[in-house]
Amino acid sequence: MSESNPSEPVRLLTPKQARRAWVMALVGLTIYCGVVWVLGWRDVRDELLSAQFSLVFYSALIIVSATWLRAVKWRYALGKDSHAFSLYFLSKATGNWTPGRVGEFAPMALRNHRTPRVGAWILFDRIIEIIATLALGLYGLAMITLVSDEQFWLVAAAIVVATAAGIYVLTRRQWFLAWADKCTDGSIFHKIFMLLAAVSVEFHRFGKSLPITGSITIFTKVVDLWAIVLMFKALGHSPSLALMAAAKCALAIVSFFPITPTSTFIPHGTQAWIMNQSAGIEKEVLAAGIGIEVLVVSVTFWLSFAIALPGIKKAASS
Repeated sequence: MSESNPSEPVRLLTPKQARRAWVMALVGLTIYCGVVWVLGWRDVRDELLSAQFSLVFYSALIIVSATWLRAVKWRYALGKDSHAFSLYFLSKATGNWTPGRVGEFAPMALRNHRTPRVGAWILFDRIIEIIATLALGLYGLAMITLVSDEQFWLVAAAIVVATAAGIYVLTRRQWFLAWADKCTDGSIFHKIFMLLAAVSVEFHRFGKSLPITGSITIFTKVVDLWAIVLMFKALGHSPSLALMAAAKCALAIVSFFPITPTSTFIPHGTQAWIMNQSAGIEKEVLAAGIGIEVLVVSVTFWLSFAIALPGIKKAASS
């Protein structure tokens, strides 16, 4: 993205990023269709036709509500006159199509929103979302006993240590200032360290909002899991919330890698494997359920994004 110009359209992705997004989407569609073909498309079709679509509709309403509640979280954190709703949808839209979700920092490409506060909030929100996902995932692993006790505690300890270390570094403003002093004034590294120092200050301030922002994050995560459980109930199965938490945590970890973003459908294979191994859900049901899930999540998000688009254009030109 380049700096904003009121006369220019808002670009969510550069041409190169857009091409990559289309390629990834095509790869994902091809992989999904290939899986359906191998499993037997008639069997998957029969599962889809037997679904209770009233439950699918209710799950869609739940997902929409959770999506907008996350936008409310951004509004609470950033305050009034911050274009928070627009920045949220811009961040999530671009994050879905970029490796490691680095596109979530897209709001900082807008001239009037390229501030330490916005950058710190995106980073802060990303961290509490990750922590919530991992915490629920650990809960799920503990409940479904898919791993041994030793493996569980090893993973739990690694997550706690990595999280604590990351937060500790991000709040060490004096470190960034010291590193900036060692760089030539005006150099790219000097600018980066000075920006990180400013972000560190704002990051620390957002910690005061953690009781509310953290509660919203956990609540929306649980609600999203419940919505996916409803989708599989529509297909005649009742996976537990713990199982879904473990499966979605595994999906999130795999999707973080640049070569396996969510749009490739590869991370969903991890979700399907865990649900099959732990609950014995048939592969045809998993293919149908994940297909419904991806369709519902995509449609509900992009409809919400379309509602927010005028605000995004206003934020870009203001």
